[in-house]
Amino acid sequence: MKWYFHRSQKKTGWGSLSLVGFVAIALVLVTNIVIANASTPLDIGYFDFNYPPGTGANGEPTGEKPQSKLWYHDGSWWGSLWSVAGNAYHIYQLDWNTQTWIDTGVELDNRIETRADTLTDGDTLYVISNVYHDRAQNVSAGSRGQFYRYSYNAGTYELDDGFPIEVTDSRGESHVIAKDSTGRLWVTYTVNQQVMLTYSNANGGGDLDWAQPFVLPVATSSTAADDTSSIIAFDGYIGVMWSRQLTNNSMHFAVHKDSDPTTQWKTKAIYTVSGDDHMSLRSLQSDNAGKVFALFKTSAPDGAPGLIMLGVCDSASTDCVGNGDWDFYPVFTGASTDPTRMVMSIDVTNRDIYVFGHIRNGLPKTGSNIYYKRSDLDNISFPGGVGTPIISSTKYTAMNNVSTMRQNADASTGIVVIAADDVKRAYVHGCIDLSTHGSSVCLSPNSEVATHYGSASYQISEHGGISLTVSVELTLPSAVPVSVKYATSDGTATAGLDYVATSGTMTFAPGELSKTFQIPIIDDALAEDPETINLTLSDGPTTFPETAVVTLYDDDKIPQVSFAATSFEGQEDLGNGVFAVELSSPFHVPVSVHYATSNGTAVAPGDYTSQSGTITFNPTETYIEMPVTLIDDALQEPTEQFNLTLSSPVSATLGTPATATMSIIDDDEPPNVALSSDSFVVNENAGPATVTVLLDDPSDTTVAVDYWTKNITAIAPGDYTAIPTTTLTFNPGETQKTFNITINNDALQEFSESARVRIDDPTNAVLSTPNDAILAIIDDDTPPVVRFSNVTYSVLENKGWVEVDVELSFPFNATMQVDYTTLDDVALAGADYSTVSGTVIFSPFETKQTIYVPITEDINYEQPETLKLKLLNPVVTSLSV
Repeated sequence: MKWYFHRSQKKTGWGSLSLVGFVAIALVLVTNIVIANASTPLDIGYFDFNYPPGTGANGEPTGEKPQSKLWYHDGSWWGSLWSVAGNAYHIYQLDWNTQTWIDTGVELDNRIETRADTLTDGDTLYVISNVYHDRAQNVSAGSRGQFYRYSYNAGTYELDDGFPIEVTDSRGESHVIAKDSTGRLWVTYTVNQQVMLTYSNANGGGDLDWAQPFVLPVATSSTAADDTSSIIAFDGYIGVMWSRQLTNNSMHFAVHKDSDPTTQWKTKAIYTVSGDDHMSLRSLQSDNAGKVFALFKTSAPDGAPGLIMLGVCDSASTDCVGNGDWDFYPVFTGASTDPTRMVMSIDVTNRDIYVFGHIRNGLPKTGSNIYYKRSDLDNISFPGGVGTPIISSTKYTAMNNVSTMRQNADASTGIVVIAADDVKRAYVHGCIDLSTHGSSVCLSPNSEVATHYGSASYQISEHGGISLTVSVELTLPSAVPVSVKYATSDGTATAGLDYVATSGTMTFAPGELSKTFQIPIIDDALAEDPETINLTLSDGPTTFPETAVVTLYDDDKIPQVSFAATSFEGQEDLGNGVFAVELSSPFHVPVSVHYATSNGTAVAPGDYTSQSGTITFNPTETYIEMPVTLIDDALQEPTEQFNLTLSSPVSATLGTPATATMSIIDDDEPPNVALSSDSFVVNENAGPATVTVLLDDPSDTTVAVDYWTKNITAIAPGDYTAIPTTTLTFNPGETQKTFNITINNDALQEFSESARVRIDDPTNAVLSTPNDAILAIIDDDTPPVVRFSNVTYSVLENKGWVEVDVELSFPFNATMQVDYTTLDDVALAGADYSTVSGTVIFSPFETKQTIYVPITEDINYEQPETLKLKLLNPVVTSLSV
């Protein structure tokens, strides 16, 4: 055993290294115990193990398109897979002979909903891991792109000191890593609708020293929100590819020569017919077949060629951004099978290029099998159709997001591809043996042409005395006819009683890959357990599975198929709702039923995505959940519903309920409603007072709020017309409404008066502040006169001061002020008195204030002297309520 330290510190590589937060160090004892998740063979390929919800965003831990989850080193395949036991992504090793993934216990990223891209260079493993979000955005520390570096020694990987560190400032669909010829690492991603880059050794600090992320310095680096980028090293260059789904969808490529300044780039729009954000890059150094291979999806419509395209930069002296540097080859056409999320692998031993991807089986938003096509590397041309399955299952019908290594493959490595079932949260994988001697555990396209059954097992009910169709297939197209004999034999079923014995010879014409034969089934009246028939191939070239087993099931009462409930619901902001369909009892053959959505109060495509398809229950399966895409809009709206309907059952009858509803729970907050101010002022003679009510956001529903008035010092009906509780209504989209309060202009001289205005009891809104206001009614009669209390004042100079009173002609319910100042007459300022000036303030209802003028006592005999005081600028400053 050995000891190691588990570090949870985060470091920033921008400029200089510094610790963020605190360092938590836990001493962990690690033994050499590993966990093997035994793989189970599927029809083609293998089921590996299940992972919990939240492991990868949208249940896709093998995404994202430009990234590589697998790598090959020291004679083994390795991968980044979620460890249920470790509750984190771990490094796994594949046992080739058993096709079993073994958890090494070495932790990668322990954050959920992350996507990793791996790069191996000798005994060093580099990993860039990003938190997934379908719309990239800048985020705070802890959710940014993290860079890991591991060293390999004696069959194990160990995290290097100082790692991981944060090297980007965002989360998004994918971060992708590459290493140039100088040893510098590069990472690309998209955020804020821009292609971004960062690189290591920014200031001579190696892999711990990263540049501040920057926008790719070319004119076309702006993107749509859904675009992604990828990166590749080739022949002394770093190349970045990105999709640009703006006015004209297109694919772009930019290059940086390793010896040039990091800001020096050249670019070209290499494919302007159309483009999409699915891409996979590979390089093949010093080879006449090409330097850079770019697999990407376009926006070609159904039936049009070129939905999946392969671009090859094949000039021996080009940097791949010149005119004529690229040639393009169609791989898949647009069709109802909707090939998507493709990756590629180059076999340098047999000089083939393989393209792998998801082929839909008619269920919207789900996949069926993972297929591949291959082409001669030196004469690129891909066959038509959907290709050949590498992972196929009737149980796992939502396979998607295939991934493989970015290294080139050869006869010693073979090819491994991994994918995930989005619905059942299952890892699956398939493999190809690239040697010429074939393999018992993997597909062997380079071995001799051989025949095999389409499946190792078949099931059928004896109900109705139908016939079973059995397929026999060739591993490869043949230039000459290929013959093989097929035959049935008794297992526990008996020929003549349970089925009709069948045998014969089938011959495949040149280029033909599949043929079928029929086994008639006898529907007897006996109650029986399941019985078996054996199938064999002989007298011809055969490979696995050259034998198969047919299971016959008695025709008991067939089950009913129905919705699991009459109503389902989904949160708008989660992006999907899930409904469930169930069988009344298990059945021994597959059961299928058609489903469809239709509008209710929720309307497609604004509220949800309309869909229909077929749901298939595997034998003994009784419960299936199906997702429906919900549209997360910015509107505040009530709960809406759309309809779900089942029809056309096969091997079952429709039960109750056969119809159901899906409710969409809105996630948008209702608007706030408030008065525009906490006070309103109106002159008595100015007509009605207008009060404004506001919403802080528009709503697509009707909003209502009650309002009323109440006396304070103003008394209805003499001073104003009272308003009883009344409803004010905002129509959808409105954010401002007003109502009027009638003011009565009487002939009385009176103080200014006030009333209260209030709103309350909102509907489809939240009451905010201010919701209570004062309405001030200003009397239109003359305000009081401000004056001195006396015209003259006398004082002996030895008193030291004189008191002068200022008064209002009557009390007033407002604050008033008046300025005052002294003026020389016979008495002179400085000799006989001190100059004073200022402002006298009368609070509401005050009528008198006093001014003090300092008098100077001298020793001179003088006649009586006078000075003047002056009042000026009287003003009402505020109203008392």
